[in-house]
Amino acid sequence: MIRGFLSYKYDDDGKKLADLVRKLLETLRVDVIDGTDLTAGQPTDTQICERIRNCHFLICLRSRVAEADYLDSEAGFARGNGVPVIHICDSSATRRGIFNEDYVIALEKGEFNAAIELTNSINRIKHKENVSEEPPVTHHSPVATIEAEGWPDAIKKRIYEIRAAFDTKSFQDVLDKATALYNETNCWRAAVARSAALVNLGRYDEADDWLGKVIPTFAGNNRALALAYHNKGGCLVYRPFENQRSRREAVEQAASYYQRSVNLEPGFFVYIDLVLAYLEMSALQESEAAFGKLLNHWPDARDRLRKEIEARGAQFVQLVCKSQLIADILYPQLQRGVKNHEA
Repeated sequence: MIRGFLSYKYDDDGKKLADLVRKLLETLRVDVIDGTDLTAGQPTDTQICERIRNCHFLICLRSRVAEADYLDSEAGFARGNGVPVIHICDSSATRRGIFNEDYVIALEKGEFNAAIELTNSINRIKHKENVSEEPPVTHHSPVATIEAEGWPDAIKKRIYEIRAAFDTKSFQDVLDKATALYNETNCWRAAVARSAALVNLGRYDEADDWLGKVIPTFAGNNRALALAYHNKGGCLVYRPFENQRSRREAVEQAASYYQRSVNLEPGFFVYIDLVLAYLEMSALQESEAAFGKLLNHWPDARDRLRKEIEARGAQFVQLVCKSQLIADILYPQLQRGVKNHEA
């Protein structure tokens, strides 16, 4: 996970601005640290410098009412150690030194635009630092769905054990349990779980090969095929890429797998991945059509999607950024160009 240091003035105004930015960073899956909760008896400067040195970037929060000399010192130390600096400021902030060489985000443009600019800045830093995203945690089928599938009690017990291992992110344990269950029973849920474990372990080629082997055995089982094609798309989009062309080709192929999945059996989370894939392809018409179907299938989709922000923050902001229609439905309180924060 990418880590960022939050530099701000430790008074009421500074903390108010810091809390606002911290919440957004958490949705972007950033591990946020700052200069608080230091170890007693050790030099303050030494501890703060060590924290900054171990971060992927530093965010400096600046305004006329929240200025402090140590903000320049912390930003300068970061810059001198090769740590990118992002300034988030209002129009009153004093711009001095080599300020303009850093990333600069202006709050007066409104929180919506600030959120987009911050996301884009962090994504550029991730690309530069070669920080890869973790695959999203696997989402389970409802218990009622599994109960209705009629598994024997012994197999059903082991399916739930695999789910429990997923919940604790014990992916090697998932792999071992799923492999054993499939080898003994040919349980299709074990086969799908095995592919998901391989993806989460970063063994994308193995996952893809495995799905290529077991998908033909799922003929006639739409649910098994739908889940397998969803995971097959994940094999493509979560791996690292050498260049943007390779990434685009993978996303296009993944979108075709996601579409095949929802055609077989609509699933909430595969619809999210389908919408995001279309957005990354700049296929706005297709993304909005898929989003509309998602809303039609699940009346509570808007509320559920908001809960996904914590797990998929960067992708969510990307989604909002590219489609005004989806932005208006999901996040109406953030309007473009409206100033929502007073520093």
